[in-house]
Amino acid sequence: CFTAGITLTLLLRITPSVNFVILFILMIIALKMRMEKRRAIQ
Repeated sequence: CFTAGITLTLLLRITPSVNFVILFILMIIALKMRMEKRRAIQ
């Protein structure tokens, strides 16, 4: 896991645009999970 973290940080430093793309994808996944949870509760 430690080596993976280093590789991720290096990739983010080389291409900062990727960081925004990853955050955008994570936000979409979080919204989908929330919608599924709301539907499950209802």
